[in-house]
Amino acid sequence: QAKKGITPNYQIISQDGPDHDKKFISGAYIGHKLIAQGQGNSKQKAEEQAAINATQEININSKIQ
Repeated sequence: QAKKGITPNYQIISQDGPDHDKKFISGAYIGHKLIAQGQGNSKQKAEEQAAINATQEININSKIQ
């Protein structure tokens, strides 16, 4: 992402479940546009998955252009 000059911001979109088994959904944003989401059992894992998905989305879009 940084190699392409694009640095997404990450925000937790939602969290669900009991305290001992939370599920988090994180969004990767460029500006105000949501480009990818990730899910995990911690905020960090959800953000990591969102980053992976955002990288794939950016790579796909850069190949199309």
